[in-house]
Amino acid sequence: MKRPDSEALRARRHRAHRSGDHSLCRPGNCPWVDGDDLPRFNMPDPASGESVTSAVLAFIDAVPPGREGGPQLVMARCAVKLAQAIDSNAHGLSGLVKQLTDLMGHIAESQDEDGLDDIRARQHARRTELLTVVNGPSVG
Repeated sequence: MKRPDSEALRARRHRAHRSGDHSLCRPGNCPWVDGDDLPRFNMPDPASGESVTSAVLAFIDAVPPGREGGPQLVMARCAVKLAQAIDSNAHGLSGLVKQLTDLMGHIAESQDEDGLDDIRARQHARRTELLTVVNGPSVG
């Protein structure tokens, strides 16, 4: 006869599930465990040429272009620079990923450029430059 899980194990399983780690989840209780109908994310094969940079470039190409030298262009260049750093496994990877996530959200929101986009572009340019200084030339 199988005994019920301890309170500590249930709490640990709950925290892990909530943070996205489904290694402790039980089949039948979590849709991410052995769910045949759910999409699974698989990292692309390195030989395929797919990378964070190629995904960022595809995303940027899908966004309507802004004015020449405008904030969208500045944010797009910062995004490519961050993606290249992520692809090269630069130091501070979690910070780079967070910055890229914020930046991609701002690019997606900036369909009609305004003063807020100028501020965001300067902010991202400064942060990207700071990451270049902190992490070394691999970011640039």
